[in-house]
Amino acid sequence: MKTKLSLKFKARDAFVIAAALLIAAAVFLLTLPKANDGRLYAEISRNGEVLASLPLDADAEYIVNGDYENVVTIADGSAFFSSATCPNGDCVHAGRLTKAGQLAVCLPNGVTLRIVGAEAGVDAIAG
Repeated sequence: MKTKLSLKFKARDAFVIAAALLIAAAVFLLTLPKANDGRLYAEISRNGEVLASLPLDADAEYIVNGDYENVVTIADGSAFFSSATCPNGDCVHAGRLTKAGQLAVCLPNGVTLRIVGAEAGVDAIAG
């Protein structure tokens, strides 16, 4: 017994394809680099929610409260975790971030410190 397989294009197929293309376009547009003024910013987020975006050219301090407390310091054109009450304190040892694309994370508190803004430079060249 052979079963005849029919593959006909239906209206709901077009709807599914259109919805998938719309979602893909939205994701693409949301991930495009945003126009900026050439300055670098420290973007501080907790559990995926952006809490603050602070310019690296102005000294500041930002405290993030959650399960633990993180203090993010902006000084001398860099951003860093200056103190943390989390168990390991690995985020404090991440050092100073100064270039676009650099990132430091406090996993126990869900805090991310990311440098955004001007184009990221070349990290390495493979020959």
